[in-house]
Amino acid sequence: MISKLYSKGIPDLRWRGFRFVVNPKRVNKRIISSIFFGFYESAEVRFIHKYFNGETDVVELGGSLGIVSAHIGSMLHSNKKLFIVEPNPELIAAATQNVSRYCKGQFELVNAALCYSGQEAALSISTNNTASQLVNGNGASNHEIRYVETITLSKLIKGRNLKEYSLVCDIEGAEVDFLINDHEALQCCREILIELHDTSYNGKDYSVSDLANLILQQGFKRIHNEGPVFLFRKENCKN
Repeated sequence: MISKLYSKGIPDLRWRGFRFVVNPKRVNKRIISSIFFGFYESAEVRFIHKYFNGETDVVELGGSLGIVSAHIGSMLHSNKKLFIVEPNPELIAAATQNVSRYCKGQFELVNAALCYSGQEAALSISTNNTASQLVNGNGASNHEIRYVETITLSKLIKGRNLKEYSLVCDIEGAEVDFLINDHEALQCCREILIELHDTSYNGKDYSVSDLANLILQQGFKRIHNEGPVFLFRKENCKN
């Protein structure tokens, strides 16, 4: 009913002034309802409006529908850029429309998966956009499988010549990949807003606490967290 009533954009009752386009064939009813009532990624959005000053370029891993991206963009200074990495090609059109409506700076959507084990990755696509994830092989999921290009955090940063940036990340456990394999990319990172997930890597289990410790070991300090959503900052960045 909500998607039919608001086919030109679903209003957010919590964050007045924001309205988001979704494809109801690619996003399930529960997600649409959570957007309408302001529950969708609510912790991340609160953190952005409380802590983000818009003075640095931003890299977002897991842009999804572009809703968190739109909030970031709404606070971005006009001379700053937002780079959004999203592997699901079915979400790019809606995300582009949502971000372009509110972004005060410049933005670029990169249709790729963050991955350090090859140039192509298998993506399991679900109608629950938060459940789409990288999988191993064709038989790993009952969902539609797409093969997408991969990118590393270092490659993205070097390719865009970023000297200092803020990182926003929600990639359903895949964050362990860059936390273990890409310390170089975090040297010029000023702050990290991240939702951490219990996950495993090379046969080893990593809890949310384990992943938070990996970030602390890179010279960051924990500023605040609400459950698995954390904000970390670093005083000195190495360019």
